[in-house]
Amino acid sequence: MLKPIAITDDSFEFTRLQTFLPILVDFWAPWCKPCLALEPILEELANEFDERIHFCKMDIDKNNRTPLRYNVMGVPTLILFKEGKVILTLTGLFTKVKIKKALEAALL
Repeated sequence: MLKPIAITDDSFEFTRLQTFLPILVDFWAPWCKPCLALEPILEELANEFDERIHFCKMDIDKNNRTPLRYNVMGVPTLILFKEGKVILTLTGLFTKVKIKKALEAALL
């Protein structure tokens, strides 16, 4: 089973620019209950979108430059990057179905 890969401020730019796949970054915090509820949903989606989207997660308590750069004001926030550019932002706890539909629409 695939799981989102933890990234940091230092590894973010390399990951964003060097991968051929779109990247979904889950900005989260360990104290955030909605973030913890979202984790198994993202693990399932990582497996369903295998080879279509690269799933990552960033702890905002340990990394502040990247969330600030992309105006992450609350958690959880999901940002989908394609060819290095933001193509989708979702803030809050959503169902698996809603996230899946949003990702599929963004990839068209």
